[in-house]
Amino acid sequence: MTNKHSTSQNSARGHALRRVLACTVTANPALSLLIVLAIAGSIAFTLIPPLVLKGIVDQLAAGQGVLLGTALLYFAMLALSGLFDACKDGAITVFGQKITHGLRSRMCEKIARLPAVYFSTHENGVVVSRFVNDVDTVEALFADGIIGMFTDVCTVVSIIVMIWTMSPGLGLLMLAVTPLLFWLTRFIQKRMLATQSANRVAIGRVNNHVPETIRNIRMITSFHRQRYLEKRYDDYIQDSYRCNDRSNFYDSVYSPLIIFTSAVVVAAMFLFAALGGDIQTFFGMSVGTAVAVVAYVGKVFSPLESI
Repeated sequence: MTNKHSTSQNSARGHALRRVLACTVTANPALSLLIVLAIAGSIAFTLIPPLVLKGIVDQLAAGQGVLLGTALLYFAMLALSGLFDACKDGAITVFGQKITHGLRSRMCEKIARLPAVYFSTHENGVVVSRFVNDVDTVEALFADGIIGMFTDVCTVVSIIVMIWTMSPGLGLLMLAVTPLLFWLTRFIQKRMLATQSANRVAIGRVNNHVPETIRNIRMITSFHRQRYLEKRYDDYIQDSYRCNDRSNFYDSVYSPLIIFTSAVVVAAMFLFAALGGDIQTFFGMSVGTAVAVVAYVGKVFSPLESI
């Protein structure tokens, strides 16, 4: 019965969250359209600059001069890429704030309808923590998590297709590495989720401990329980610290592993390209293609590093 009740509560919360998201989208159609266009432009202009750079490097390798228009085109593509990225980040930030406003408004409406027994069975600090910390976490989930991850997935898929057309060998190598990276990412994500959830509970206890102590200060003083309350507060702080420490450990380990894997893939690419015979044909590429592929490989691993 407890599991069924918990499942129904989670389903109701998810439904309410989807309602807030849908209302935010329908209430801000221009902002939603701007986010879609900014994401599409960001993905497109992530692919174009390495292609222009490939043509420039091939011209230099052939002993030809680089036209001023080609150089200006490369810098223009970089500027447009940065412009679309800035526009995307700004629009997503504004959209996330509107989700935060919608969530807190719905929570205020709901808390006014709750029976009095709810406030006697739930700690005040936990309720405050839901309004402050948990809503901020949900806003970060949508702004930096779901939307950002969707953009990163589209970017990674587009880049892998471009790499495959330039060098089938490297495309095959990227496809071989992808399952390993997926497993590593999920492994780190699950453990960081557990530590973040435990940290939310610890923060709720910390927020509740101080007002509860102040409200019962006369009784605490009369029974000489100051040391006991100090120890409990210290335990809550330590629990939060341990959760943050584990989360920071996973975060610090994941990024170097992704960077190391990126370096290994690039090194393997050039090693196979330098070999003779059929392997060189399979991995072979021009100087410009090699430069473009290296740029693309970096753009594939950067979204994974930020996950």
